[in-house]
Amino acid sequence: MLPPSTVTCTTPHSLAYAAVGHRYRHRLNAPDDPPGKPAWTSASPSRPDHYLKIWALTRPEIPADFLLLDEAQDTNPVVEQVFTAQRDHAQLVMVGDSAQAIYHWRGARDVMTGFDGTALVLSRSFRFGPALAQEANRWLAIADAPIRLTVTDTVCPGLGPCPEPDAVLCRTDMGAMTGVLHLLDVGHSTALVGGGGQLRALALAVQDLKEGRRTTHPELVLFPTWGAVQDYAASDPAGGDLQPLVDLVDRHGAQVILTAVDQLADETQAHVTVSTAHKAKGREWQASASPPTSPRPKRPTNTTRTAGPYRPPSTTPKPASPTSPSPALATTWTAAASPGSTSTPRDQKEQRTPRRSKDERPGSLSRTGFVWGYRPDSTPK
Repeated sequence: MLPPSTVTCTTPHSLAYAAVGHRYRHRLNAPDDPPGKPAWTSASPSRPDHYLKIWALTRPEIPADFLLLDEAQDTNPVVEQVFTAQRDHAQLVMVGDSAQAIYHWRGARDVMTGFDGTALVLSRSFRFGPALAQEANRWLAIADAPIRLTVTDTVCPGLGPCPEPDAVLCRTDMGAMTGVLHLLDVGHSTALVGGGGQLRALALAVQDLKEGRRTTHPELVLFPTWGAVQDYAASDPAGGDLQPLVDLVDRHGAQVILTAVDQLADETQAHVTVSTAHKAKGREWQASASPPTSPRPKRPTNTTRTAGPYRPPSTTPKPASPTSPSPALATTWTAAASPGSTSTPRDQKEQRTPRRSKDERPGSLSRTGFVWGYRPDSTPK
């Protein structure tokens, strides 16, 4: 939905670029200066934060009667300086959630804590119904948070299993790629929020390492071979972040990932959209699901850890035991469904049928339950 004509939505960097940044556009994304070179020359690279600082030093006045700063819990100190300097001629409003601050590592801070203004708490949500609010409040109580969520009766989405979500939300990029591979494997047109460019670059870097060539990819530039990446992920306490990539590549291969990236569809044409939870912020779908997750196992001393944060459901259900979930529950994707969705009782859900040939695969997934698999009425031929 577009804002009213009297409202302008922009970013500090956009304002800075329009004022002074365009003068340095020929130097944007230039290669970094080599060691020993003077800190700033006519050929030095220019980054968005450079011209943002230059603009701030001009003490700009933003022509507006009201200024709203969103995501105030992650505000650059330079942006804070420019924003608070508008107090003489504009009413200032900050909106944010201190619990969602994620950019402290790059110098951002929660500027709401020192803002001289009236504090109002926005605790009523219009995005979900009572079931999610109840669960959220349980965790807010555990975290000793000062607020509790309330919901509106006008929006009451269901919560339960769903076989055909419009979107699948994953915790990590590797988890998203695993979801993409699974969806493509069962024959569904799939989109990936943000596209597959970053994954393609990562897969190409893996191919280089597997073939004995060094790579310039920033995630893998320090490793001489793929074996070195595997050893680091398995044995070094700091290597856990690379373990999902190792699991994905070792299970499928770099070429399979490249092929999958080539098969990605546009979001407007795709049957299912896959995204990380972070990239999904602000997006809306009728039915969204998350893949099954489990706590990451602790790594025993001197033992290789092979388990990643997410593996697709196995095509061969394991026998149930009193201490393990049933095969049907193991293939359930939790989701927030549209009000019209219905759920099948857990003890009546069918187990995921074995993989069939492409010609036998259904053209769509059912919306009658939330088990990730084939339509209940599509039995193997």
